[in-house]
Amino acid sequence: MSKKHLSQYQEKQRQESIKKLKKLIELIQVQEGQYAVLTLEKLLNYGGNQFYKSLLYKEHLLKIWNPRLWEHKYARRRGFGSKQNDVDYKGLKREIEGIEKKLRDSEKALAKLKAEHEDLMDKYKGARAFWKEEKEISAKLRGEILQLQSRLAARGL
Repeated sequence: MSKKHLSQYQEKQRQESIKKLKKLIELIQVQEGQYAVLTLEKLLNYGGNQFYKSLLYKEHLLKIWNPRLWEHKYARRRGFGSKQNDVDYKGLKREIEGIEKKLRDSEKALAKLKAEHEDLMDKYKGARAFWKEEKEISAKLRGEILQLQSRLAARGL
């Protein structure tokens, strides 16, 4: 076989093994539930003689049934990070920045409300002092009015 035919044959075998593995995973999910944990033992037991241990650890099959292990063995060696983790990291970083911005805005609003509260308290204290003075003056005037009324009543007016 020439090199070209050999690589085509290998690619064909890879695609066939991927199809078989996907069917096997579907079978396991039907029998054990959609969220069944895929392990090497389960794949070997359900697969019968279709798969063997070293084949399941090949890069193209490992990526399908155990993405975490694939990432650990292959992606990190090649300098690829987990795209999902990168997206999650970027998304989380944006979320953190958004939350920090909201926090700063809330702190500004809180400082503004505190300043308004202090102004209102100062006005309240001033109004209360004014009210007390007016109350005292009013009480004195009522007392004087009563005295004058009693004098007028004593004189018969």
